Amino acid sequence: MELASRKVLKWGVDENFMGKPKRNRQNDLKKGRLVTRRNFLIASAGALGATAIGRFLFRNREETYAQWFKNNIANTDSLSFVHPKFLTDLDYNPSESEKQILLEKLSRQSGGNVTILDSKFYSGHSFDCLDVRPEVLQKYLEGTREELRRFFDNIGEDKGLLAKLDFNLLGKNTLVKPVSESLVPVYLTKEIDDNEFIAKYLVSAVGMQQEFLVFRGKTKGGEANGQLNVEWDKKGLTIKGMDNQPILISTTDNPLASRSLPLAEVLHYSLRNVKSRVFQSEANKLLEDAKNVDVLNHANLQRRIDELIKVEEGVVHALEFEYMQSRAKELGFTGEDLRGYQKGYKGAVYSLVPGYRSLIKSRGAKELLNLFKQGSKEIFREN
Repeated sequence: MELASRKVLKWGVDENFMGKPKRNRQNDLKKGRLVTRRNFLIASAGALGATAIGRFLFRNREETYAQWFKNNIANTDSLSFVHPKFLTDLDYNPSESEKQILLEKLSRQSGGNVTILDSKFYSGHSFDCLDVRPEVLQKYLEGTREELRRFFDNIGEDKGLLAKLDFNLLGKNTLVKPVSESLVPVYLTKEIDDNEFIAKYLVSAVGMQQEFLVFRGKTKGGEANGQLNVEWDKKGLTIKGMDNQPILISTTDNPLASRSLPLAEVLHYSLRNVKSRVFQSEANKLLEDAKNVDVLNHANLQRRIDELIKVEEGVVHALEFEYMQSRAKELGFTGEDLRGYQKGYKGAVYSLVPGYRSLIKSRGAKELLNLFKQGSKEIFREN
C-alpha cells in the first residue's frame, strides 16, 4: 500500500494555566455569558511577559511595574466580542433544559417574554477588549519588548524572532494579518475564553429584536497555535508544512500574569520547529514499532503527542517562572504574588514544571533549553 493515510494534526499552545472561570458580572447575560465549563483541547500552554523597565516615574513619584499596571490597566471596563477569524461553524443543538434556562435568563434580563427567532452555533474564542489610553498601551508594549529581550538572553534563546513581532489590539472588526517569514502578528485583549460553544441568538423581546451571544468556555491567558500538515506511508511520517497562527495574549487584571504571559507565549512560538522535529521523530519510532502503517494505533500516537506537549509545557513554564522569580523584587511582586501565580500550574499537563525548575536551579536555564532542543532522552523519556 503506497499511501496509507493522510492526516492533519493540530499541535498548538492552549494557555489554560490561568484556569480560573471568568469572574461573574452583574451584566452577565447582557454580555451573553453563561456558566463556564472547561473545554479541553490537545495543546501546549504558552505565555508572554510584559513591561520591561522595572520602575516607572509617574506624577513625580517612583512606581513599580506592579503598581503602574494596577493604576492604568487592571480592572478597566471591557466589552465581550467574537471575531470571525477565531470561530469555527458548529453543528450543535442545545438540549431542551439548556434552552429553557436560556429563555428564563433572557426573559429576566429583558423584562418580558422572549421568542428565539434564529440561532447559530460556533466553537472558538471570545474576547474582552483591552480599552486603554494610547500612551498606556505604548508604555506596556515598550516594556513587554524589553522584558522579552531580557528573558531570551537569560535562557539563551535566539532573539531573531523578537524583531518580527507586530503587536496589535484585537477588536471585533480588526483585520487579522497573516503570519509570514518577516512578520508574526501578536494580538492583545483583556481576556480570552476558549469556548465549547458560542451561541448567537436573534430574539424578540418586548416588541424589539435583539441579538445575544452566549458563551460556554474557560478563561485562558494566551495562545500560540500552529497546524502541522503531515503525511505517512510505509516509509514513515513526513511533515509537509506548518501553518502558523497569530499569537494571542490577554493582559488579564493580574500584574504578574500580564508580565509573564508574553514571555511564555512567544517562547512557545519560537520553539515550534523543535516541536515539529521531535514529533516527527517520535511518530516514526511508533511506526517502526508497529511494523505496518495499517496497524499504527492512532490512540498511541495521540498519547505520545500529549506526552511531548507536557514536556514542552514543563520546560517553557519552568523557564518563565524561574525568570520571573528573579525579577520579582524589581518589578514590585511579592512572595504572595508568586505563590498565587504558581498555583495556576495545576493539572497533569504542568506536572513536569517542578522537576524542571529544580534542574534550572542546579544546572541553569540555558542547559534546560539546550536539552529540549537536542531532544535529549534526559527530558524526552516517556512520562
